[in-house]
Amino acid sequence: MNFNPEKFKALVHYVCRTCTDPSKLSATKLHKILWLADIYAYKHVGMPITGEIYKKNLYGPFSTHLDSVVDQLRRENLLFVHEVDVNWGEGKTRREFIGKGDVNKSFFSEREAQIINDARDYVCENHTAVSISDKTHDAIWEMALMHEPIPYEAMLVSRLAKVTEEDIEWAKSELRKIKQ
Repeated sequence: MNFNPEKFKALVHYVCRTCTDPSKLSATKLHKILWLADIYAYKHVGMPITGEIYKKNLYGPFSTHLDSVVDQLRRENLLFVHEVDVNWGEGKTRREFIGKGDVNKSFFSEREAQIINDARDYVCENHTAVSISDKTHDAIWEMALMHEPIPYEAMLVSRLAKVTEEDIEWAKSELRKIKQ
C-alpha cells in the first residue's frame, strides 16, 4: 500500500473538524478512528483510504504519521489542540482536537467519506479511550510484535479462521527469526 500523506492530512483534518464534541476525541480515539477507517476501507473497498502505516502500541494500533500531521495542521491554523487536566495523577493531561477552517473533501470518494463518518461516530459515540483500545486488541494486534507495523492483509487472514494462541506464538517466533 502506498502512503498518501496529503490524503492522510485531509483525513485527520476532516475527522477533527467533523467531530461535534471535542471532549469525545482524544489522541487515542483519533488513532483508532484512522485505523478503523483504513482497515474497513481495505476490507470493503479493497484499498485503505490513506495507506498509513499503523504499528502495534500498548493501546492498540497507532498511526506513525499522526503527530507530524497534527503539528502541520496546527502551524496552518487548521487545528487547535486543547490540553485537558485529568485526574489520573500528577500533571497528566488528555489532548482534545478541534478542527478549524474548510476541509478538503475532494480527497475522498462518497464511499470513503461514509466509512470515515461511521468510524468516527462508532469510536466517539460508543467508546471511551480505554474501551476502544481494548476492542482493538484483537487477533491482528496480538500477532504483531510491539512497535511493529501491522499489515492490512492481516485483517483478511483474521477473518478466515479462528486464530489460536498457538497460531499467534508461531507467527511471533517466525517474525523473530526474520528480524535476526
